[in-house]
Amino acid sequence: MINLFKNTKPETTPDLNRQQSESSLHQIDSYLSTDVVISEIWYCLSKKWRKHCSWRTNFLEFFHKNFSNTDYQKLLEDFLHLCKSYKVEQLKKFQFQFEEHDFHRLSINSSILGRLFKEAFPYLQTLSLSFVNFRSPIQKDINSLMIVIGRHLSSLTKLKLSFEGCLLNDACLKMFESKSTGNYLKLTSLELSLANCSTLSNKGFVALFNDLTRTLNKLKILNLNFRKTCINDMSFDKLLCLINQRLLHLEVLNLDFTGCKDIMGIILNSLVHKTSNSGPQLTRISLILDDCTCLFDKGLWALGSLFQKHKKTLKNFHMSLNRCKQITERGFKFFIEEYLKSLENLKELELDFGMCLKVTDEVLEIFASVLRSFGGLEKLGLSLFACNGISDKGVKVLGDEIKKRLVNLKDLKLDFFYTNHVSKQVLNNLLEIFVGLARVNITFI
Repeated sequence: MINLFKNTKPETTPDLNRQQSESSLHQIDSYLSTDVVISEIWYCLSKKWRKHCSWRTNFLEFFHKNFSNTDYQKLLEDFLHLCKSYKVEQLKKFQFQFEEHDFHRLSINSSILGRLFKEAFPYLQTLSLSFVNFRSPIQKDINSLMIVIGRHLSSLTKLKLSFEGCLLNDACLKMFESKSTGNYLKLTSLELSLANCSTLSNKGFVALFNDLTRTLNKLKILNLNFRKTCINDMSFDKLLCLINQRLLHLEVLNLDFTGCKDIMGIILNSLVHKTSNSGPQLTRISLILDDCTCLFDKGLWALGSLFQKHKKTLKNFHMSLNRCKQITERGFKFFIEEYLKSLENLKELELDFGMCLKVTDEVLEIFASVLRSFGGLEKLGLSLFACNGISDKGVKVLGDEIKKRLVNLKDLKLDFFYTNHVSKQVLNNLLEIFVGLARVNITFI
């Protein structure tokens, strides 16, 4: 589907019947702050392509069964021609989302997209490209596209790329080679998703990390989503070391390794000795390790050592360990006492220990005891979903210490869903204690 900026809807729209049984093919989002000309372009497209689409409120929807690769190419060419005719070269932000449902038929058509960026939108500052569940060979398409982006979008500072569920090979991960980008990319923000790309190897990931950190060494924001890939200790360790050595301007680091079952933390234990005190001064870290069922205590502690290096600058810290069943009570207690406690300049703290059965009252009490280090904390989130190792005793201590120690707290979120040994009376008392906060959300059954 093609989504429009919400304020660029034309006054009248054609009355076309929607085919509910079909899935939408792709989506292009375009945003203009002062002009509605893009809306007129989409409206022109909808009239020409009415056999393949329906014009809905704020978007144009295509149906993949009656939309061929040739049709797709012609649509992009028509869009390019209209954009050039309407002279929308001042567009600053463009989003394209391609979802492949008929796995062996369509191609990315990077040459047409490249012409679109080069000829119609040369001043783009933010570009988002998403290719979901694509099964055809796309190495050449990816490299061609990156060459165009690197050489012709000189104003680009924010780039988002998603190849979720695509059948990529390691050669596709050379997208950030210097010869691909022409060394012209001046990005300050990159978001890259390779979630569910099961055909990639750790060798390919290491090559990707080398190229990315070498070519994009001015990054301030880095978001990486590698859910359910083969990432292991070696490649994870390599990524963290390269970030520390090369991305010296980095401020925000968000990593998602959900379901990466080869991450155990054994090699990560050497991370402390490999990294120097120099490096980026991170202000925000988000690390999602849900379903990393082989992550051990030592791995958690090694990551704690990494976070500790940023204790002076870190303002926002988020860690999610849902269903990390190998982490013991001792592991949680040591992580909190030795590492989490040192992050005393935090403004926001969010921890997710959902379904971690080794989280006990003692763990909660230790967490409560270190809250005195977080006097400046304004937002606290703690998920204890289905943590049946805790009881009324630990929750009471936690509530009392939050009330006593976090005098600047404005936003509190606590999740006690399916904690079978915590009574509703205790949880209702928590709600009464914190009713005066600007925002409070305490969930339980």
